[in-house]
Amino acid sequence: MQPHWTLNLKNGLKVNVPADLDNPVTLTLLELEDWPEPEVAFCCQLAQPGLRLLDADTGYGLYALSLAQALQGQGRVLALNPDPLFARSVADNGLQAVIHTEAEAQAHSDHRQPAAAFDLIRLGASTPLDPRWLQQADPLFLLPSDSVALADLQAAGLSLYRLIPALNALVALQEAPAANGPRNASPDLHTNADANGNTDANANANGETEPSAQSALEKPATLFACNATRARWLREQGRLIRPA
Repeated sequence: MQPHWTLNLKNGLKVNVPADLDNPVTLTLLELEDWPEPEVAFCCQLAQPGLRLLDADTGYGLYALSLAQALQGQGRVLALNPDPLFARSVADNGLQAVIHTEAEAQAHSDHRQPAAAFDLIRLGASTPLDPRWLQQADPLFLLPSDSVALADLQAAGLSLYRLIPALNALVALQEAPAANGPRNASPDLHTNADANGNTDANANANGETEPSAQSALEKPATLFACNATRARWLREQGRLIRPA
């Protein structure tokens, strides 16, 4: 296994990252003891015990570990495409009963419920849309705005939303107030990375090329998508703002 450090985050999680100060994820976590994307905290507040969650772009596991912690031992996180260090982080946090990888899911499939039924699904930029996700449940999708699945989600009739961090709630994309400019993973970093360690010299925290302020207002780096059933659930949770 590559040289690594086990870092203690503010939320009590232990995360294993490369022992490399040139790695932007490592440096950000050393500086902040947290991952600064507001979507992490928002998703964790939605992750009620018993929910089924899918992280299709796990990497070092900053989302998957946080979501599993929020489930309080009741529920399931399926982690796809993890970094080799992720398994150590799962063990260090005692989350083996909640977090499963694709290989584990295939070896210990639960035939009582569909394998593709999830309440929250996080996609990477290159993650294709699996039609079963929409056939077997009403998930909330979290995805980069340059996701290859975006057009398919819209074609399936899902509405798009963006997070308003100050309210910790979603608003329909076309109704979002122009109050949030582009943000970086860390103001002190010259090279940024997403939560999986993907780097770009001009990338923001979600792996996109840094846009102008105006373009960031029009197209946020991260989007949410869901159907009317899930939108109703979000409103009941106080996490979706309806227009006046």
